[in-house]
Amino acid sequence: MRILACIIISSGIAFPAPGAGREDAVTKDIEKIADALKSNQLALIIEMTHPPILEAMGGKEKALAAGREFLDSPAASGFKVQRFDVIPPLTFLEGDEYHYVIVPFSLMTEFQGLKIRSHGYQLGVRKKTSDEWKYVDGQKLNDAMFDMYFPDFPDRSKLPEVKKEVVED
Repeated sequence: MRILACIIISSGIAFPAPGAGREDAVTKDIEKIADALKSNQLALIIEMTHPPILEAMGGKEKALAAGREFLDSPAASGFKVQRFDVIPPLTFLEGDEYHYVIVPFSLMTEFQGLKIRSHGYQLGVRKKTSDEWKYVDGQKLNDAMFDMYFPDFPDRSKLPEVKKEVVED
């Protein structure tokens, strides 16, 4: 269920963005995702999610229903996204079939009276023939998922560290 709350992101050489346009587009997408997380707009988060991830969840409708069920559950009571900050730089990579972007972030949430700071990344994915990025929360990705959903991902050593910590007031 947690993946919904946060979906709610070849040679292995990073390539520079040709101008700021690509980075600006990704930053705007991530801002939309952050705003959707803060206001529980699950439909927007799901619309911006990498399609194979949604297929693994049974499709968009099932993912949306599961997300709503989670948000309506006692377990989600008091869950609130307080801050979502992108941490530059964004890293663009190229696989055989896909372009990728790694978007590091810091997320501050409140859950059952605890403040939790998460450092992670959104992994952006798009076919080389497309201009549309789709995303997945990197906090939940493991080697098996990379092999299954991103087989041409070029360099996992470029992925930022994922960690969580409880923050004292």
